[in-house]
Amino acid sequence: MKETKQTASAVPRKTALAMLAIGLILGTVFLFAVAPHYADVPREACATVETELLSCRGEKSDRLLRSGTDLVLTCTGGTYRIDSAHVTKELADGLEALPPETPIALLLHPEEGTVLELCADGEPLLTLEDTMARPRSDRKNFQRLGLIMYGCAILGVFCLARTGKVEAE
Repeated sequence: MKETKQTASAVPRKTALAMLAIGLILGTVFLFAVAPHYADVPREACATVETELLSCRGEKSDRLLRSGTDLVLTCTGGTYRIDSAHVTKELADGLEALPPETPIALLLHPEEGTVLELCADGEPLLTLEDTMARPRSDRKNFQRLGLIMYGCAILGVFCLARTGKVEAE
């Protein structure tokens, strides 16, 4: 009777294929689709708006994978949003303390239109450097996750090769 070699570390072929496919797909998404969205925005690319603040209110964030409260600024020139990722207690308290029709200067994201910097009476309440710190960190995390997913795909290739060797024996 012929004995078959069974190893405890052998990974089923379907599992190895799933590791390869999922690793390639998610690795590509995290590295090339999501991470660039969190790229730094140069000051020169932003739109500058000088207006008067009429009111400020909190509004639940409606973005996917974002929780928290965005700040919505109603101004003489329109309505502007500060992303919940950038809202701090100091910012909310500072805006609440401002009297109506206070002159403010805003720096807006070139694509999203969200507020990246806010100055009231020449004093910064929110700076571009502070708003860029979190996306920079998020981008690095997505890049790491993408590389881990590619590692999973490479592991899937090795498991497939090993499965082929075990079947050949």
